Amino acid sequence: MPITLGPPHADSSRRCFHASIDGRRALIELDNGAVFKLAERGGGRSLAAMLDKKQPQIIDAAQRLVEKGHFAERDGALEIVVTALDL
Repeated sequence: MPITLGPPHADSSRRCFHASIDGRRALIELDNGAVFKLAERGGGRSLAAMLDKKQPQIIDAAQRLVEKGHFAERDGALEIVVTALDL
């Protein structure tokens, strides 16, 4: 079940990405704990650059969650929330 991570979601209040999972629309959201863990005290780097660099980790965590059935379905799309514990 390959996951393709797309661009960030337009709603800047949420840290999430559009994605595709086996051709199905998906939204992968990072909670605050996940963002802090991925940042690893990133200093002056922009959040967008940091998240772009960490895409493989985000995809791996989302893949495990989907395989375990930890997702919701809304309006025909899968919604996956990645937490710090998932990374």
